[in-house]
Amino acid sequence: MTDLFPGEIHELGGPGDPVPEQAGPSSHPDWLGTSQGEDADRLLELLDRLDMKRVEYLIVDHYGIDETWHRRVRPFCRKLVAIDDLADRGMDVDVLLDQNRSPEQAAVDYGQRLPSKAVLLAGPHWSLIRREFRDHRGQPRRTNPEMPRVLVIMGGSDPDELTSDVIQSLTGIDPPLDVTVVIGQPDQLERLESMRESTNHSLHIRVAETQMASLMARADFAISAAGSTVWELCCIGVPMVLLATEANQQAVVQQAQTVGAAVRLPEVQPGAMSAIIGAMLEEGGRMEAMSHAGQELVDGGGARRVSEVILSP
Repeated sequence: MTDLFPGEIHELGGPGDPVPEQAGPSSHPDWLGTSQGEDADRLLELLDRLDMKRVEYLIVDHYGIDETWHRRVRPFCRKLVAIDDLADRGMDVDVLLDQNRSPEQAAVDYGQRLPSKAVLLAGPHWSLIRREFRDHRGQPRRTNPEMPRVLVIMGGSDPDELTSDVIQSLTGIDPPLDVTVVIGQPDQLERLESMRESTNHSLHIRVAETQMASLMARADFAISAAGSTVWELCCIGVPMVLLATEANQQAVVQQAQTVGAAVRLPEVQPGAMSAIIGAMLEEGGRMEAMSHAGQELVDGGGARRVSEVILSP
């Protein structure tokens, strides 16, 4: 992902001070690899080496960082921005972005965790969609009725190997499907390859795919974990079958399902999968309606809107 960033990248270093048992209010102190004080000091040392006594904008995206870290670095930046979707700790920031919660739910969940003057940007209206996905928005979509094209994305790590379970649950479903599977690591590759002979579908496996927007644009529908990928699929207009693999993904599924852009998959098993896919393919006009609903939910302009808020006086 570093090739997507146009500026210089500096690493703060490896593990430093051990994380104390009572490391502060953060719910995930061990995820940082060191104490928040040590990590903040490393950042300030880096700024000093770069001869940057103060920065205009500091954007933080880490579950192990909370108001303890923010207050340490706040004097050295004009505006402090955080990206989060857990709402489980105090955040001393000027702007907070949670693209996964609805505005109404975010107002409740962050109500006592933010300074009164903080700007809260919540919901897929603010989703950070890259240009490659926006470029595929609006292209004509034509479902292949003889062999529908399916994209399966269960996240970059997929520790529970849900990808393999999904492919297994698709076996025997009619009509035959043209299935493209995207996995972040090759750990499931052997198991997936072994399924080629036992499935009645055409199976293509991509590892660490770099052309996700093109794959999405080609798909008739997607079976996906409910992470930020959902907003990319919405932007392009891909109907979805969604599985919430983490607690913080429930809000994503709810919003996509409420507008009609997705169907929730309660569990990975053949009966549920067959019923959902069958209904999507057989109900006249449903796929087209789901596509339009997704694009209405995510118009692709979230990154521009967020930047305008951050750069405002």
